[in-house]
Amino acid sequence: EYNSRAFVALSVNRGADWDTIHFINKSEIFDIEFKPGNPDILYISGGNFVKRFDGQDWIDIKPPIGSNRAINRAEIAVTSHNPEMLMILCQSYDTTSTSPHTTYVTQLYRSNNMGDDYQEITDSFIPHQIGYWKMEFEISPTDTNFIYIGGFYVNKYLISNNDAINQGIP
Repeated sequence: EYNSRAFVALSVNRGADWDTIHFINKSEIFDIEFKPGNPDILYISGGNFVKRFDGQDWIDIKPPIGSNRAINRAEIAVTSHNPEMLMILCQSYDTTSTSPHTTYVTQLYRSNNMGDDYQEITDSFIPHQIGYWKMEFEISPTDTNFIYIGGFYVNKYLISNNDAINQGIP
């Protein structure tokens, strides 16, 4: 049985003291991002959750992956070009399958309001070289229409009309 415990700790005095601000039983944390320009807003992702911390409360901002699906791994990307925008690249599986780990699907979502709602980006582009241990994801620091996805290889994609067009290896 998977028995890990994940937690987020916060220090306000450069690491002299730490306070646990979130605890998740039987899970892992895969990614932590701060909202650009506002260190009080924190995004975290892990086993079947994506949450936003507003300085006081944790808010579930999991994208609409489907009612019979669970997130296996998720990466969050933010950009200072548009601090309200975040994108989530997630690998999910079918919870009703007798072999759920053979039903992995990788999905990409964009939110323009800090995760309150999402648009799904067409998933036919996503390389098969990403997965549980090899998943990296960033938005271009100069143009929010370009993203980089890495696994065994890094690829650059142009986001256009909710579709991602592979631009090759940068």
